[in-house]
Amino acid sequence: MGLRIVTWCLGRIPTLIVWAGLVALFIYGATHNWRFFQAEEKPKEAKEETEPAKEEPFSSYIQDRPFDVPVRVTHDPKTCPVGKKPVEFKSPESAALAGIATIKLEPRSVALTIEAHGEVMQDPYATAKVSPRVGGVFVSIEKQLGDPVRTGELLALIESADVGKAKAAYVTAKAALESREAERALLEAGKSPPGSVVKAESAVREARAALFAARQAITNLGLPLPTTAEERLPDEAFAQALEQLGIPADKRRALEVSLRIQGKPLPTNLLPLFSPLDGAVVNRVGVVGETVAALQLIFEVGDPTRVQVFLDVRQEDMGQIALGQCLTFRVEGGAQLPAVSGKLDWISPTVDEKTRTVRVRARVSNPGGRLKRGAFG
Repeated sequence: MGLRIVTWCLGRIPTLIVWAGLVALFIYGATHNWRFFQAEEKPKEAKEETEPAKEEPFSSYIQDRPFDVPVRVTHDPKTCPVGKKPVEFKSPESAALAGIATIKLEPRSVALTIEAHGEVMQDPYATAKVSPRVGGVFVSIEKQLGDPVRTGELLALIESADVGKAKAAYVTAKAALESREAERALLEAGKSPPGSVVKAESAVREARAALFAARQAITNLGLPLPTTAEERLPDEAFAQALEQLGIPADKRRALEVSLRIQGKPLPTNLLPLFSPLDGAVVNRVGVVGETVAALQLIFEVGDPTRVQVFLDVRQEDMGQIALGQCLTFRVEGGAQLPAVSGKLDWISPTVDEKTRTVRVRARVSNPGGRLKRGAFG
């Protein structure tokens, strides 16, 4: 009986070994997430980790930035150490010793700068154009292009027949008025009939009107009227004073000497042209002996310290433009001139058909007249 039991157990040993192996395999799979042969794959992964992937070499490129300002990137952002190694200080005092100052963050406005091409122009309120009221011939030109001038300074002398006619009419009207007044005085003193006195009074009024017209003709030429003291001079002395009317004494003497050397008399029908303001001659035409027409532009005088800057602003920038904004103008081409500043005081209501830009203007200070009319910047 005992022998049978032993024989039966020995026959069941292979079956028990198989079941024991299955149980062991189940336990191993459950504890290792049913992954087998992990030890054989580890060397492969380690090998892959030790061999880094080959990357293409870095080359610089252009990166677009706001406001059309491109930036060239010259280093690889992936390997750039900036930002990975922050600078730290042990205390605020050590940061202060290093020259670092901190402030509290708060919202503030940001100034936006817009660039546009511009041109310097003469301020029209500081510009004057000089033209003769009548035609004639140049006798003398006193100022050349670029010469500084003062208000009332002589620019040129023009010989004109119309000036002589106006002066002769003035002398005739003055003499006629004096004669009519003398006749009326005699009639009133001799107790003449009332009708004669009335006629004499009427003649005096007509003579006064003629003298007024003669004076107005002198004024229309741009000449000054004779003074009261000059009008009281005798006829010959008054006519001589009228011949040189408006001509500065020093210029008259110099002209007399010059013409005496040439054997010519001093003209009596000269029309002087004077500067209406302080500044400089920015334009001039004509030479001595040349004929000039009435109202022809001869001189242009401008104050070089008062100029304007006109800018051509793109349409897309007009939303940022407003009156009163600050403007800084610099001359282009590397000119060693300091920048000038002003404020916008005018914006064109239209867009230029050719350039598709909007013109704006600002008056700027120009000490010493360094900025020249027509300069670009």
